Amino acid sequence: MKTTLLLTLTFFGLFSSYSKAQCLIDDFGEFPGGIYVPSVCDGATENIIADNCWTGEYTVVALLAGNSYTFSSSIPTDYVTISDGDGTTAVVFAVGSVSYTPTISDNYRFYLHNNAACDSDQNDRSRILVCTGTIGCVTGTLYPAATFMPTVCDGGTENPIATDCFAGQYSNVNLIGNTLYAFTCSNVTDYITITDAAGIQVLTSGFEFVAYNPVLNETIRFYTHTNIGCGTENINRTRSVLCLGSGTGLAGPCSFGAAYPEDPFTPTCTGSPEAIAADCWSGEHSIVALLANTTYEFSSSNTSDWLTITNEAGTTVLDYGFGPISYTSGPSASPIRFYSHNDSLCGFDDLDRERRVQCEASTSGLDDLTAVNFKLFPNPASDKISIQSVLTFDEIEVLSIDGRVLTKMIPSSTTTEIDVEKLAKGTYFICAKTNGEFVTKEFIKN
Repeated sequence: MKTTLLLTLTFFGLFSSYSKAQCLIDDFGEFPGGIYVPSVCDGATENIIADNCWTGEYTVVALLAGNSYTFSSSIPTDYVTISDGDGTTAVVFAVGSVSYTPTISDNYRFYLHNNAACDSDQNDRSRILVCTGTIGCVTGTLYPAATFMPTVCDGGTENPIATDCFAGQYSNVNLIGNTLYAFTCSNVTDYITITDAAGIQVLTSGFEFVAYNPVLNETIRFYTHTNIGCGTENINRTRSVLCLGSGTGLAGPCSFGAAYPEDPFTPTCTGSPEAIAADCWSGEHSIVALLANTTYEFSSSNTSDWLTITNEAGTTVLDYGFGPISYTSGPSASPIRFYSHNDSLCGFDDLDRERRVQCEASTSGLDDLTAVNFKLFPNPASDKISIQSVLTFDEIEVLSIDGRVLTKMIPSSTTTEIDVEKLAKGTYFICAKTNGEFVTKEFIKN
């Protein structure tokens, strides 16, 4: 409900009796605020600007050159005037409705009055716009290159994509289905366009901010331009995404599904993606043996898969989201579970895909026995293993596959023998430490 305004108009009778060909009088000012952009431009759909407008007001509308626009009121006897953006020059006016095809993309004012005498009242009506043509600005280059995923969905925290974006660029953004998003730019006069992943279908557009609620998980393009005419500018601005949430908020981790393959996978850290298996399904997980203090990147050959990383037992979530996702291991070697699902709703199927892991080999000379390293033999072992090094380690630990310390010792020489006879059959890790550095190697107990 709008606040009623009490106005005293001097010479009211003069204004009400004097017939004008145009009405640029705004007794009650601008309503609603901001710049309105039609969301549908099919020549038939009515874009309702607001249903509680008064006469004696105007709305600023952004019109695109070459498009055809028809302006009207829900009260057919209202007088319609369209002017330039400053309200100084009328471009078209008539009773009932007017049509206009601008030659310049710009902002215009859409006035309603009771009659050609420019009378006004405070009775609610709708300002209506029908558009034929196109909407949105879908020209520009991708920046930044990586697809962005909003990580905070509290309804108030903006997720900045980048602070050095230009007008005339777009960013790819992953969205969660049934979640409302608002897209903003630090330059509040920029024109924002949201399209499908291919940049073909315009989903919404507008100034200051635009909202979009995807039905399913999808990737969209988030364009910014200086104006509705798709202007460009090489001046830094920040494109941000505000996640307003849904009934369940931002999608969470998906940590259920059978193990495949059954045996743990140990990456060789070549710096390139390594396939755990080529016939993985969504709704499964793989056990991945991680080295200490190493950064890993997890991905799927199906780029729309939703990934979840947990501890080896599957009880603690470490990270989740659309791939690829990164995780840096702690000071002790600790296997993890790597899940993949169809979507953030934990969907699954039996279509083959690769679960992939990527990591970089150490550059600290760990393969050189003159540095912090050791030989481990025999491997596999049934009763004893020997550790041989050039240095005398400060400490050696035997770890279970879930990272628990089973045995800890302080060696007295460069050769150490460890009794493993009482260990159950399976995979274990030896972690050797000296001068704050760690070296971890896997061994198998027969």
